[in-house]
Amino acid sequence: MTSAEQTKVTDFINQEIALMTALAELLQKESTALLDNEISALNQFTQEKSILVNQVNELEKQRAMQLSALGFANTLDGIALFLDRAGDEVQASWQQLLKITELARENNRSNGLLINRRLQQSQAGLDALQQNNPAGNLYGPSGQSLTNSALKGRGVKAG
Repeated sequence: MTSAEQTKVTDFINQEIALMTALAELLQKESTALLDNEISALNQFTQEKSILVNQVNELEKQRAMQLSALGFANTLDGIALFLDRAGDEVQASWQQLLKITELARENNRSNGLLINRRLQQSQAGLDALQQNNPAGNLYGPSGQSLTNSALKGRGVKAG
């Protein structure tokens, strides 16, 4: 393996570190927005996350192709073999990538829990509102009022 070939893989790893760092920071901002109920910020973060995740996936593919071209399998064993031959600096970069990826994964997991909690709270609120409604749901799957259609059948016009 030449130094130029090793450098190309190292560059992919360093680019992945930058993107994963940006993703972890964005997920932290998302967490704050979830706690502060900032809906407009959440919509923006969702778009930004999608872009970052796509970029990370593309870099992973490029790194995998480069490793394959160098004769290393795109498996943990193949990457470990590459890292053993690449030296301490590349190994340190790889460990940094693994660390920031784990941080992003944990931030994402925590945000998922926050989102689920919000959904449960919203559902509980809806359930409480519908509890005293004899017709059950106020709206059908089409978004039309079930109350209006039930009343129309009786010759009564609602609203």
